[in-house]
Amino acid sequence: MKTIITITVRLKSTRLPRKALLRIKNKSILQYIIDSAKELKGHDIVLCTSNLKEDDEIELVANRNGVYCYRGHPDDVLLRLYNAAKFHNADYIISTTGDNPFTSFCIGSWLLMWAKDKKLDFVYTDKYPLGVAPYILKTSAMEQAVCMKTTQNTEIWGTLFLDSGFEADNAKFIHELHHPEWRLTVDYPEDFMVAERIIKNVYKEEIPPLCDIFTYLDNNKDVLELNNHLIQKNDWRKNCRY
Repeated sequence: MKTIITITVRLKSTRLPRKALLRIKNKSILQYIIDSAKELKGHDIVLCTSNLKEDDEIELVANRNGVYCYRGHPDDVLLRLYNAAKFHNADYIISTTGDNPFTSFCIGSWLLMWAKDKKLDFVYTDKYPLGVAPYILKTSAMEQAVCMKTTQNTEIWGTLFLDSGFEADNAKFIHELHHPEWRLTVDYPEDFMVAERIIKNVYKEEIPPLCDIFTYLDNNKDVLELNNHLIQKNDWRKNCRY
């Protein structure tokens, strides 16, 4: 069974304009995600962006990195992901977004094994900071959800796979909590400040293991105070029954 890594990314953000291309240590947020994804061997990487001209730069980033770019509906993210998976003949996707520079594709590989072993349609975990753990989606389930949905605005698509007859799971095999209260996504200027502190102090030539980032934050609580007042309005993981 084939799996691809999808990075959903656009440049339309208003709270933090063009956040995916903001640079830290001469590298963009998006570039950190791509570099991390490349460490998980054996899976094609696809930047999933819109077909609008404003996102032409995303395709240029893909070309420079030797990865794929799929361009589709600006607002129907689920349809875009499904079409990208179908185009690449993928059975599963490991899904993250262009504002998550600390995505752990190691966790993604664990979740993928869990999904395959349990024959699940959708797997996530809320046991890590927001922005760290990717999601696993089965292409056949995406096809069903695309047919079922009643809106083209599917930027927040996770809830579509809960309580709708799909086999979904909040991965229980990860028994310990690993700071799920932390924010390691980049959606506001304060989030970018946190990312900047982490990357400047922890990153060397290689992408560091997640434990190095956690150790740094455990020892520098003042960094977390920069964005701990922010509330993720669309964190559907906190409001589901799994």
